[in-house]
Amino acid sequence: MKLTFLFSLLLSTSLFSQEKKYEFDEVQTYQMYINDSLIKPIHYLINTTNNNYYASASIKKDSSSIYNIIFSEHGKLYSKTSISKSLFYKAENYNIGGDFMEIINRKNKPRRVTKLNDTIINGKTYNHYTIRHKKLRKEIRKKLLIAHFITEKNNIQNYPIWCPSLPKEITPKGSVYIAYFESKYNKKFIIFKYIYQNTTKQKRCIIRDSLSKSDKTINYLKNNIRFSN
Repeated sequence: MKLTFLFSLLLSTSLFSQEKKYEFDEVQTYQMYINDSLIKPIHYLINTTNNNYYASASIKKDSSSIYNIIFSEHGKLYSKTSISKSLFYKAENYNIGGDFMEIINRKNKPRRVTKLNDTIINGKTYNHYTIRHKKLRKEIRKKLLIAHFITEKNNIQNYPIWCPSLPKEITPKGSVYIAYFESKYNKKFIIFKYIYQNTTKQKRCIIRDSLSKSDKTINYLKNNIRFSN
């Protein structure tokens, strides 16, 4: 009986002790539009000293009280979970478990980053960059996405939430004020637009299990349980 209890205690401890924390110190809020129709605000959780990961939070489709939280550790892991809207604004720590999808690294499409003439919005001057396929004919034939970035006149390095596959040296410079993406779907021309609203200094933390429960159980049994012959 004592042996069974001790085994259960050790197993429970091993299952929940392997956690990894991701800290954030800033929340950037953008309004999302599709063809000039306001869809929803999106909150990006940022670590200003570590851009290897980020999270986004936005209202779930067909719901007014549930938020989807999407977490990404660049080039490695991806996860999506849900949380009540009220809890999102109250809580500082979110435990999103250990069920992650591994990101498959595919060969990057050849991209061309071009700095266009400056653009003026409400009397203020901004940078204007485009990111598109290097081969124009292929872009037109396959209806590939064209990205535009309207950025502030500063030299701040952009976070990979906007263009994670681009090398840092060619990523558009300046804080993103407007990002919009041109696409064609079912012969319709669509523009997805994100307009910056505000930044707030907030300490948030995402906690994930480094292994799923099933993986932890299997590993624990392999490494700690021995059967006599």
